[in-house]
Amino acid sequence: MSRQTCWKLLAVSLILVVALAACGPSLKDQIIGKWEPVEAIAGGTATFEFTQDGKIIISSSGFSIEGTYDWLDENTIHLKFGFEGGNQESEADVEISGDALKMTSNNTITEFKRVK
Repeated sequence: MSRQTCWKLLAVSLILVVALAACGPSLKDQIIGKWEPVEAIAGGTATFEFTQDGKIIISSSGFSIEGTYDWLDENTIHLKFGFEGGNQESEADVEISGDALKMTSNNTITEFKRVK
């Protein structure tokens, strides 16, 4: 096999690896569903549900609040909740690995696990 043929095969292989890696589900798809914090928040349990249509619902002890989310880029989510006195907004960097979600906002990391 010639050296030129080896380089062509290597280039084609590299292109295939990159293309297959890009075909995996995006964070936008992976975040859909219910999540619960690994550690209790404010001494109780809670679920965070991200819906396909850009809503987030946080439920805890019979109380729930609904807000919206959108993506600022591939890894950064913008959350918005409406309250009587005005809106509460925040941004967080998102990482998902299997059934583990990590959100980092203002140097605070919150870890979640997917509710099955």
